[in-house]
Amino acid sequence: MTDWKNIRTAPKDGTWILAINVKTNATRQHVVQYKIGKFPWVTGSAPMDFVAGLTHYQPLPEPPK
Repeated sequence: MTDWKNIRTAPKDGTWILAINVKTNATRQHVVQYKIGKFPWVTGSAPMDFVAGLTHYQPLPEPPK
């Protein structure tokens, strides 16, 4: 996968995206969506389901057919 974009330009409408933090570990990818709050990038609905420090994102790939 290529075409990583700056996280500041990521959709903030609840769309799920693939995100990374190139400063700490670019090989660890997270599927996240934006939620308004203290920790805006979440992986689920539980209070601790958040990821901080994301730097880049791209749309999720199409699922296999």
